[in-house]
Amino acid sequence: MSFVRKLSGASPFLGDEQQETYENITSVSYQFDEEYFSSTSDLAKDFIKKLFVKNTRKRGTVQSCLQHPWIKQSLKIVSLCNRLSRSAQLRKSRSLDLLSNGSKNTLDEEDEEEFSCVEEDTDHNSDN
Repeated sequence: MSFVRKLSGASPFLGDEQQETYENITSVSYQFDEEYFSSTSDLAKDFIKKLFVKNTRKRGTVQSCLQHPWIKQSLKIVSLCNRLSRSAQLRKSRSLDLLSNGSKNTLDEEDEEEFSCVEEDTDHNSDN
């Protein structure tokens, strides 16, 4: 449930009073209020709907949740961000090394290989 608040800033079970909120939670009665969920993607909302099922036999399994398009898309984005971060850290570290050694070289073969990998991922993800 906390990840839903992080997506929107609000609970889809929110009632006018605390008692109504508790009743909404126990009856799994929720709505994606446009005020709070307007920037939440339809894929994310679909994922949430698959989790908010009272009957545990009808609720999404761990495997089905991990295969959900929103999770797969999110994992690709996280992976790309991690690669970009590692690449930036590597370039910064190498630049500092080069500056401290007085060298004017900018990229070596290893840097170029890492950068080309990031470019390929960026090009691939922009097609989606």
